[in-house]
Amino acid sequence: MVYRKRDMDSLVYTLYDFLPWTKHPKGKYYYTIPAVAEDLSARHLIPDVHSKSYGLFLLLSNAIQTDKAIFANLVTNIVLRGLEKPKNRGQITQDQVLKVVEQCERIGIRIKTLKSDKIIEQIPQNQDENEYFIKWLHDMDKMESIRRGREFEQFLNELFDFFRLSPNPAFRLKNEEIDGSFVLGHTPYLLEAKWHTKKLGSKSSKSSILSL
Repeated sequence: MVYRKRDMDSLVYTLYDFLPWTKHPKGKYYYTIPAVAEDLSARHLIPDVHSKSYGLFLLLSNAIQTDKAIFANLVTNIVLRGLEKPKNRGQITQDQVLKVVEQCERIGIRIKTLKSDKIIEQIPQNQDENEYFIKWLHDMDKMESIRRGREFEQFLNELFDFFRLSPNPAFRLKNEEIDGSFVLGHTPYLLEAKWHTKKLGSKSSKSSILSL
C-alpha cells in the first residue's frame, strides 16, 4: 500500500502517548505496544528495537504492508488499551483519539470504532499535563522516603516519556546503580537523580553536581 511517510510519522507521534514500548519495572507487560500486537497474533510484525517511536513506526509500517485489517486492529487496540491503562485515566483527550482517526484516514484506513459515541463520551475533552505532574510531585512529598524514592523514579520515567525522550528505567552496572537514561537529539544520557526534602543552597547544588 502506498502512503506518505510523513502521514505515518504524524500517526506515530500521536500514538506515542498511549502506551509504552517496554514495560516499566513496576508496570504490567499487558500495557505495552508489543503486548497489543501479540494479543492480535501479530508477534511476527514486532521489530527488534528499543526506541519507542522507531519501533512503533516499523510495527505499523509492517502491519499496513501485510494487511489493512491488522493495521486497523493494532491502532484501535493501542488506543483502547491506552485509555484503559490506570496511569492514563483522565490524561488522554477526545482530540487525541479523533486525531488518530483522522491521521489513519489520511493514510487510507478508516477506523469507525474509535469515532463511536460510546467511546468518545467516556474520554475527557481537555487535560492539563502540567497539573498532572505537579500534583504527582506534591503527592510524593507526603510519602515515606523509601516509597518516595521508587515513585520518583517512575515519575521521571513518565515525564521523559511525555516529552518523547525515550527513557529507560534504572539498571545496575557491577556495584553501581544508574537511575535511568534518556535520549536527546539522538544522544543518550545517563540520569542520576535524588530527592531532597529541603531546598538546596548554591553550595549544596554544586557539591551534588561535582559528586557525579
